Amino acid sequence: MGGVAPAWTGSISLMCIAFGSGRACLNYTYGSTSVSFQTAAYTGYYVTWLYAGGAAVRSDCALTGALTPSIWTRVELHVDYDVTTGASTISVLFGGTTVASCSGTFDADASPTISFGPNTTYSTTYAYTMYYDNVVAYVAR
Repeated sequence: MGGVAPAWTGSISLMCIAFGSGRACLNYTYGSTSVSFQTAAYTGYYVTWLYAGGAAVRSDCALTGALTPSIWTRVELHVDYDVTTGASTISVLFGGTTVASCSGTFDADASPTISFGPNTTYSTTYAYTMYYDNVVAYVAR
C-alpha cells in the first residue's frame, strides 16, 4: 500500500481456482464489513469460496498470516478434492507455511479455470500494488 488510502467497501481477488461448480479465491480487503468471519471492518487477506452446483453456498475463511511488503514471497492457493468422499479443502500457503485451511464444496471436473492478477467487482477502487513472477499452475488427479 502506498501513501494514505481510504478503506474500501469491496475486495480484490489476487488468484482464483474454479472447477466443478465451485470457485475459491485469495482476496484482500482494506476495511470491508462484508466478510462472513468478522462483524467489524476487516483489513487483510482471506479466502472466499462459493458453490453453485445445487443449493448455492458461499463462505469466507480468515488467514493467520500476512505478506511482508516489498519482499518476494511464494504464494500458493490449493484446492484438494477427494473423489471418494467428495470433501474439499482449500489451502493458502505464504512462503511454504499454511496460513489458511478451509472446507469447501466442489464437484469432480476435468476442466479447471485458474486466474491470477488483481480483479475487482462492484467498482471497487484500490491503492494496492503487486508483482507476479514465475507463475505456475498445476493440476493433478
